[in-house]
Amino acid sequence: MSQLSKSSVIKEKWIDGLYAGILFIMKLIYAFQYSRTGYQNPLTKKTTALGYAMQMKEILLPNIHRWLQQRENTELFPAVIQVQTINRCNGRCIMCPYPETVHLEDKGIMTDDLYTRIVDEAVQETSLKVFVPMAQTEPLMDVKLVERVREFNEKRRHHQRIEITTNGSLLTKTKMEALIRNGLDLINISLNAMNRETYHAIMKGLDWDTVIRNLEQIAQLDLSRTNVFVRFVRQNENYQEYDFFKTYWRKKGFNTLGIDVNNRADSLKKYHVVQQPVQNRLKRFAKKHFAKRIFPVCPYAFSHLHILHNGDVPFCVNDFTHTNIMGNVKQQRIRDIYNSNEWNRFRRLMVEGKYNEIETCKNCTLWQNANWL
Repeated sequence: MSQLSKSSVIKEKWIDGLYAGILFIMKLIYAFQYSRTGYQNPLTKKTTALGYAMQMKEILLPNIHRWLQQRENTELFPAVIQVQTINRCNGRCIMCPYPETVHLEDKGIMTDDLYTRIVDEAVQETSLKVFVPMAQTEPLMDVKLVERVREFNEKRRHHQRIEITTNGSLLTKTKMEALIRNGLDLINISLNAMNRETYHAIMKGLDWDTVIRNLEQIAQLDLSRTNVFVRFVRQNENYQEYDFFKTYWRKKGFNTLGIDVNNRADSLKKYHVVQQPVQNRLKRFAKKHFAKRIFPVCPYAFSHLHILHNGDVPFCVNDFTHTNIMGNVKQQRIRDIYNSNEWNRFRRLMVEGKYNEIETCKNCTLWQNANWL
């Protein structure tokens, strides 16, 4: 073995040891953490920012490992299902492809029969851990959202969590009370700013004062059963506000979650404008050395499923242009779509590192930049 090869092996072993040590410390901290909200709900009582990351790892990895070990000899069912009950949003946020893609299809709302069909199949599967009655749009635009939450809540297994992400503009105190009462486990409120000017520069079409008023009223509710995150997508306009954001909203009694903007499978054509220009050295090191140790392949193809309002199933939840439609749940079972020859072909390409050969994936920054960290 050459001196260079020995050096590389030693470096990899050192990084493996460092990663194992960091993971051990994180697990130790996680074991003693309890959430500010949702602390009486066994599904969310430990879901802090660290808890969310640890739980997503635990939720997404089993499918990946099973497939890597057995390939097409095993069948998968998604651990996370997102259901687009309505394909419209009331915002035009600059880090979201929606303003550029909304014109591609007419307004649509999922029928009750189709939603029930999806729920009835999903709840029978022990592999399903998280059910999200929204995708790519604002869930509270659907006037039946509370009913959708109630239906899943009444049918689900004890380990299956229901959550949504909202921009908060329509999340009145009354609406939040109804969601809590009907079994919502977790809600992400996407705020992304610490002042009116930054907010209006990012969250176009929405009103800062309305969202802040909603958050202040929600803070007064009994949130012991529903975990509430105030979310921050780090990007060019706001990344310098993130530390203040965390401190402020944690003092208000909420959990906070920060994620880096990505180009949504190249659906976000203005990504070069909105992307965060600076990353600290620790994050650069983590992305370079730990990304594939956490997820050896992109988890979206192995553990997620996204269903559009009309029953179509795109290959990736991040693809707002719906480049690869893999099937339709009106005619097929979720399990059959998720284990189709085409889906498995894409998985093989990912394992081989050939993301460039998948139209949806070839320009996606999630795998290019390890943006799942």
